[in-house]
Amino acid sequence: MSISNLDYSGLFKKVYGSKTDLLPSGFPFQKLLQSKKTGGESHQEAIQLSHENGVTLIGESGEISNFEDAAAGVVKQASIKCKEIFLSSALPTGAISSSTGGGDKAFYSATKDRVAANIAAHSRFREQLALYGQSNGLGRVSYLSGDFRDVTFADGGGTIGGVVITAGINASSKVIMLEPSDIASGIWQGAEGMAIEQIDASDNTVADGGDASGKVTAVDLRNGLITVDFTPVSATAEGSHYLALKNQNTEKDMHGAKKILTNNGTLFGINAATYGMWKGTNAEIDGKLTFSKLAEVLEQLCDFGLTKDVEVQISFESWKTILTEADALRQTDSSYDSKKITRGHESIAFHFVNGVARIQPNRFVRRGDAFIFAQDDWKMIETAGIGFKVPGADDGDLMIKPITNNSYVYRSYSAGQPLCLAPKRSAFLTGINPESAS
Repeated sequence: MSISNLDYSGLFKKVYGSKTDLLPSGFPFQKLLQSKKTGGESHQEAIQLSHENGVTLIGESGEISNFEDAAAGVVKQASIKCKEIFLSSALPTGAISSSTGGGDKAFYSATKDRVAANIAAHSRFREQLALYGQSNGLGRVSYLSGDFRDVTFADGGGTIGGVVITAGINASSKVIMLEPSDIASGIWQGAEGMAIEQIDASDNTVADGGDASGKVTAVDLRNGLITVDFTPVSATAEGSHYLALKNQNTEKDMHGAKKILTNNGTLFGINAATYGMWKGTNAEIDGKLTFSKLAEVLEQLCDFGLTKDVEVQISFESWKTILTEADALRQTDSSYDSKKITRGHESIAFHFVNGVARIQPNRFVRRGDAFIFAQDDWKMIETAGIGFKVPGADDGDLMIKPITNNSYVYRSYSAGQPLCLAPKRSAFLTGINPESAS
């Protein structure tokens, strides 16, 4: 029995086409976001920006007084447009042909691992963009003057991992060093083959007249070294250049949490300079991230109206610091067993004025950053979660037959935009240095 391309497409649609929101584990920010499905090109969300303020004080009973004029709380409509992501993958004809005659189950068995890899990769890109979309791409080219991994740098110059770096690059070896505070394992691990561009931040164009564009060929994540197949351009100052996905510099990506929390102007049609609740809380952390430093920021958020639980998402290196501090503070209780020691935590929770603060490591949070998310304030406005269906479209061509090679192409799709109802009650923390003495 033979199966035509049309039959393969039909099988793919039958097995995978109805599946949406296929989020695997390991993506904490997407898990935190409350999905709000929407239709149409633009979504309107009512945002409460000030309280009701038409209060009248009468004094003692029996006194006559005029009521103050009504002063209704300000409600504005945020206008949100979802940003689309497609991720293309390929299935070799041999993998599919092995399922010939076996129906749905055989087809699923032959394709499930590759399809799962597509979903995991799509989730990886979406997590990165949901956190850092429209904020220095994938990270800045280093212009460090200071210490990193026991190496002292000056203006992005030093030797690390056996590579001589000058102004953030080694042109002959085609190596770019990331600003250490911008390193995050989530986006770079397994990134060989990923298409990227080096962007000149002064005009947001591809550097070297458009030639600083190509693919990642190797990654030394511990030292923040990215090898590419094009000749990189030297940094001229801190933040003068950054790396980005192809077309990311044209603002085709979503506004990420950092962009939302550091916005000082108009975002989604509302001006943070006019309405204080629309401006996120920012804090500069000096050195390591500790419980006491987190508590100082949480205290500010409580002053700004935070009354419910938060989730703190931090880098893996900061997680190590927090674990060490938590172990030092932990006391033995009645569950102690002298024959068995269990160490480590998946997450750490402590109580504060607002409620519970849950600390969660996230491999997509950059080394120098941390986020405090007021959990009830964050949503993912989306027309589609991650899946293999474009709403409203004919999905007969989810799989495309081989044209130039022996593989069938298929694509996963998502369309969304994170939204925070009150950025003032959440916080973006920067300036963290996990290697600091304190």
